[in-house]
Amino acid sequence: MIIALQKKKENIVEYLLYMFNIEGMIRTLNFDLKEIEPALIAQYDVDEQKAEEIKKWYADLIAEMRTSGIQEKGHLEELHEIITELNLLHSTLLNIYQDDQYKSLNEKANEAIIDLIDKSGKKNIGPIEAAINGLYGLLVLRMGNKQVSPATEAAFVSISELLAVLAHRYKDMKAGTLDLPMHQKN
Repeated sequence: MIIALQKKKENIVEYLLYMFNIEGMIRTLNFDLKEIEPALIAQYDVDEQKAEEIKKWYADLIAEMRTSGIQEKGHLEELHEIITELNLLHSTLLNIYQDDQYKSLNEKANEAIIDLIDKSGKKNIGPIEAAINGLYGLLVLRMGNKQVSPATEAAFVSISELLAVLAHRYKDMKAGTLDLPMHQKN
């Protein structure tokens, strides 16, 4: 909870990756607070009141995951909404405001993102969702000490750079400080 709130404020892509991991850990620990408490909650050096808040946060996540029917796979609705916002911002930066820096990063990452879309097997997956899912998959491989090819590593460098700028633009957008041109270039 503490880390999630911090990441949500600072870097929305890191927040999504963190929450994907939390969902996975909840699944691994069988949606059982008795297993979650020593494995996840005890790691925080907090007083008893804060520990109870964290426990309630996990209990709420468990309830929401069950209610949403995502016990085996899928993500919380809030995370889908954020990804939708990021996809819209991505399209806006490319097509309406034509952010030169963002367009350049997108061109570098585009081939790798198209590969991720193709490999996903999903018909209606947007480029940002594919990029985030792919990056999460890479993180899971790394956490499991699995080998990742140099080509895959290189592809994810360009994707990570794109997502870093998108996360920064998103933070600025949410703060009302996103500085975009007043006119379109197209």
